[in-house]
Amino acid sequence: MKRLRLNRAERHWLREYCAELRRAFPDRIERLSIFGSKARGEGGRDSDLDVLVLVRGESSEVKARLRRIGYLLAAEGEAVPSIVVYSSAEWDGRARSGSVFRKSLERDEVRIL
Repeated sequence: MKRLRLNRAERHWLREYCAELRRAFPDRIERLSIFGSKARGEGGRDSDLDVLVLVRGESSEVKARLRRIGYLLAAEGEAVPSIVVYSSAEWDGRARSGSVFRKSLERDEVRIL
């Protein structure tokens, strides 16, 4: 497993975000991963923290809440997350379509949940 090189603020945000998602959506979160430059070990001081959340079920309201929780937590600190949320069905559809984004993300991702 890859080891993430996150700064203190990012590690704190990630712990808090995971805890809040488990509390608010105990049976809905299928996967949470870090991808992009931070996952590849190339992230610099100005790099954001790219986060993928896969959720069970099709609900734009739930997906919006998942993003909102993360951004509200970020407003309390110095982490700069960029959160993308897909339903499992949407993510599977990206596989069927041959999505370059999905292939790239899965090559680099570090799974957290």
